[in-house]
Amino acid sequence: MVWIILFILAAFPLLELSVLIDVGSSIGGLQTIMLCLLTAGAGMYLVRLQGLQIFSKMQSTALQGEEIGENLIHGFFLMVAGVFLFIPGFITDAIGGILLVPHIRLGIAKLGLLNMVIHRSQQGQNSYSNTKPYNDNIIIEGEYSEHENTQDKDNIEQK
Repeated sequence: MVWIILFILAAFPLLELSVLIDVGSSIGGLQTIMLCLLTAGAGMYLVRLQGLQIFSKMQSTALQGEEIGENLIHGFFLMVAGVFLFIPGFITDAIGGILLVPHIRLGIAKLGLLNMVIHRSQQGQNSYSNTKPYNDNIIIEGEYSEHENTQDKDNIEQK
């Protein structure tokens, strides 16, 4: 697993650079830089706009006493989209742009949650067998004392 991550970290910048060189040779270097800056700026504006909408929706949902889990998922993926859009390049801009679509964010979250539940259930079948069962014969020792507040007692008697 570590080797896969290292390979991706090494190959991704090379792939991004290759795409930048290909686009630069097609439309020119200055136009490529301007296009990268334009896509990053527009993407960051959309992230900011959607983030403010999610934040206000999260506040109103929390004030109504409802769950805010879906809004947290949107906020997390908007943050990831912002990081991808901030990194210069067309591949990262495309990934960030894809993460700006709300249905795709929820779909990725559901796939990740489903994968986590399946992985946890496969690993965790025996994880609880090593723990002690719940013991309801727990005794906690301690001392207490009662103090009467004479001022409250006098107030009650006067009324």
